This record gives sequence, structure tokens and C-alpha cells, in this order.
Amino acid sequence: MLERDSNITVDLRINNGFKGTSFDIFWEEVDSYFNENTPAVDDRRHGSTLYIPIVLSIRDLRESIISRLQTRLGNPLPSETNIPSDEWIRVQFTPKNTLAHSVINYTGRFNIRYKVQARLLRKDHPDMFICADDKYKVVIGEEVAISTGVRNRKSLIPDNTILAASDHDFTKLSLIPSVILLCKIPASISELFYHGKVYTSYKNTVFKPSSGIRHSTEFFSILSDHYLNSTEIPPIMYDLYTDRGPDHRITYGSVQVSLLCLFIRGNFDMLIAMRTAPAQSWTNSAERIMSILKSWFTRRGSP
Repeated sequence: MLERDSNITVDLRINNGFKGTSFDIFWEEVDSYFNENTPAVDDRRHGSTLYIPIVLSIRDLRESIISRLQTRLGNPLPSETNIPSDEWIRVQFTPKNTLAHSVINYTGRFNIRYKVQARLLRKDHPDMFICADDKYKVVIGEEVAISTGVRNRKSLIPDNTILAASDHDFTKLSLIPSVILLCKIPASISELFYHGKVYTSYKNTVFKPSSGIRHSTEFFSILSDHYLNSTEIPPIMYDLYTDRGPDHRITYGSVQVSLLCLFIRGNFDMLIAMRTAPAQSWTNSAERIMSILKSWFTRRGSP
């Protein structure tokens, strides 16, 4: 080892796994998929580890490959095309820790590493069980790969590939999605409150910045459109549940004035506005749809 001669060491992972050909068609399609979809890298990190996801999970990868095979070979698939299990697909990648005992299960067929997302920061609050929120900033670049600046996602990454992406500070504009959920109040306490109709709008952060009056205007417009084309009777009392941002914080005079305008214009009998507990905006169950929107924008590019 002191001579640094690589010929005297052997990667024992070459002895791992089943050496048959039952899944060769599937593995060839997986290899083709990775060659076609190359992720980006956060240029501010040290090293060549990639963090932008190709697929979000092993199950997602398996379903994507099956769909590709069905498109190419027909549906149903030919009898000689076998599909491996999720666990067998997982052990085909490079292990996260090469010193762990579980390495003996990995085959290293694909030079890809799979990591699981982890939160970097969390705070506690006594009222955390009743509140939450989530939001996302969509950066738009000049037709090149843009680093999102999001550092807490771990995903499938090629090992021996050095890629680069433009820094997320160099973008021509960004969009902020605003989400409004019109909840259907259940008849029983055992039923879910997370049920209703979701409305999403996108605003340019430079020319259409978020503000209390803008949110109130959007909310009233959505209410008018919703009940105009519905057989439901418009309620006379509304309960707003938002995050603690400056455009929603009910202790700010600008937000209070905008809520007063909404109350008068909507001709409501009562308008209740609530905000989330401190440091717990990420847990807002009323905006769980933001996770789906974030996933869509992470995996796609818009011209």
C-alpha cells in the first residue's frame, strides 16, 4: 500500500450479485436512461459530488424504466423482459459508505450513488402541531443549467463525472408560486381538513412582488370565480391561515389594511386571519401541494 500500486488491491464487489442475464434488458435501459439524463452540480461545493436529482426514488426510477420499455417494446412487455424488485435495483448502485458491512450486498453495476434527503435545520415550538407553510422560488436562467441553491436534497449522483452549473445568483428573473386552498370543512372531526380545490398563481419577483394587498386581491378574485361557476352557496364567514412572512403577518399595518379591504369588498359577516407559530412555517399541511410543485420544477426546465 505504501507503494501506491493499484494492481495489488482488488475491489471485492466484483464477486457480488447474481451473474445471470435475466434482467439484462432492464439494466441496459437503465444505463441508457442515465446517459440521456445528466444532472447538474452546485458549483459552490467542494468536490465533484452531484446534488440535483435525476429521479426522486428507486420506485420512481423503476416505474420510469418500465414506461420506457413499454414504449419501445410494447405493452404488455414480452415474456423474456423481466423486471427486478426495488431492493435489487437499489444494490446495483455505489454504496454511500464503502467501509460499512452492508457493502457486501452491492454490485456496483452503476457508478451512481443514492442518498436520502435530510433537513439541515429545525426548531421546536409548543404550538407546532397546529400550523405550517412551505414555499419555493423558481429561478429562470439564460438557457443553461442553473444551480438552485437548495443544499438539503440528496439523490442519485454519478461518481466519476465532473459537471458544472451557472450560479443561482446569475438569473434573469425568478417566479414565486402562490397557493390558495379552499378547504371543504368535513362533517365529522374524524375526517380530513386537507380536502378542497387548489389555486396556483405565479408572480415575477421584480415587477409583481408579494404584498398584502396583492394577496387579498388574488384571494377575492379566486373566490368570485369559484362560486360564480359553482352550485355551492358562498359562505358568510372566512378563515385565512397563512405563514409569518411580511406579506402575510397580521401584526403589520399594511396587511391589516388589505384584510379590511377584503372584508368590506367581500361583504363578509366575519373574517378571521391566523398565522403559523414561530419557526414552523415548513409544516403547514394546508400548503402540502407546494411539495408537488417543487418536485415538478426541480425535474424540468422551461424556455
